[in-house]
Amino acid sequence: MSLRKIIEDTWIIVVLNLLGLRTSIIPYITIALLLPLGFTYLVSLAFRGMLSVEAAVNMLVGVLILSLSLSMINGIGQSIAQDKLLKRLELIASYPISPLSYVFGVSIVFLLSGMVSIIVVMLAGAFAWGIAYRVLPNFAQLLIVSLIACIGLVGIGAIIGTRSTSLPQAYSYTSIVSFAVALLTPAYYPPDIQPIPIRYLSYILPTTHAAYIVRHLLGIGVYAIALHYILLVVTTIVYVLLGFIGIKWYEE
Repeated sequence: MSLRKIIEDTWIIVVLNLLGLRTSIIPYITIALLLPLGFTYLVSLAFRGMLSVEAAVNMLVGVLILSLSLSMINGIGQSIAQDKLLKRLELIASYPISPLSYVFGVSIVFLLSGMVSIIVVMLAGAFAWGIAYRVLPNFAQLLIVSLIACIGLVGIGAIIGTRSTSLPQAYSYTSIVSFAVALLTPAYYPPDIQPIPIRYLSYILPTTHAAYIVRHLLGIGVYAIALHYILLVVTTIVYVLLGFIGIKWYEE
């Protein structure tokens, strides 16, 4: 299959998913933006400038991870499950469109939505908690790290979506896993207060390594930062491969 054909097919999938998102735009805005921003606002009212720099960084990392895990895992997991179980993939196959283009198209849509969440949440938290002077000079690097974590979350959502046998199962698992990822990631709190077994368990999540890197970029000391860069990429690749290997159901 030619590169041009893959790009054209990918664009078709992107358009179809964007059209589909019109019916779920309110839940997306609520989960990805309003809840994290509302939490940011409440914390700002409660502490009124009393947060230390480290605490403010932890709050920013926590809100960012919560927003991304809820929107990415729920979004792509439920989208793929709906395509699979409601037989929309049979319609897509009739074009025909390659599985690779389907993977690219679905991923692009949710990565774009993730980018919106990252920018809005990061800027809101930075200004609300008085750490804009740390966030803005490193904004490009923070965005790249967060997007890599998004790709890993897309893989986790795809694992659920491609393997769910019913829509209620997909909805339940994506909700449970998204909250579990947000809670297990050492984001709202310093990593060293985690019990050691849980700390090592959290290393299987790309969000954990993204949280370490974001802290480092914002001036909070983190040891072995090179290791976290490596593990962020490795865990992301593993989850994407595990998630989209389930695309075999499309070919069958």
